[in-house]
Amino acid sequence: MNAVLEILVGIVLVIAGIAWYGLNYLGINIGVNTLEALIMVVAGSVGIVIIFIGLLFLLIGISDLKE
Repeated sequence: MNAVLEILVGIVLVIAGIAWYGLNYLGINIGVNTLEALIMVVAGSVGIVIIFIGLLFLLIGISDLKE
């Protein structure tokens, strides 16, 4: 893909993401408080992220022992 096209797509996606979370504050109701939903997803995923980071360190350590 052309680098300029990738940059344009990235900019559009960033603006769309910011607009998605700003809809409630602009008075546009989509049926969900998007900021609260984001906070709930982040809070719920912290544990699994810690597990995956731990597994990554474990695998790196095991591969270092094999060398």
